[in-house]
Amino acid sequence: MRYDLPTGMAADFARFDGLGLDTAVTEADVRMAVPADDTKPATQAEGYRRLLDACLRTRHCVSFTVWGFTDRYSWVPGTFPGEGAADLYDEEYRPKPAYRALESKLAGRARPRTAR
Repeated sequence: MRYDLPTGMAADFARFDGLGLDTAVTEADVRMAVPADDTKPATQAEGYRRLLDACLRTRHCVSFTVWGFTDRYSWVPGTFPGEGAADLYDEEYRPKPAYRALESKLAGRARPRTAR
């Protein structure tokens, strides 16, 4: 990967929390040099997982939003030549390891609904 995975996000979000600020992850994507090989999707999944984990660990992280959902219509290749495959679904609308990483992380956080 051309870029390092986010490692300090949780600490940054905690600092924002300490200041009484809300935070949000918006328009998240994790792009890679294309074509993808066997290791890049796993690294991408780890990047997405770290972003979501940082948000979930932060009391006042109010939302987590990804940019688009399929590589078929991604803005990345047109803006960053040689890069792409940044979304959670591939060009054939199949979930990628990044989708599974977020799904697993969120499933672990699910709480049963209680009657009102």
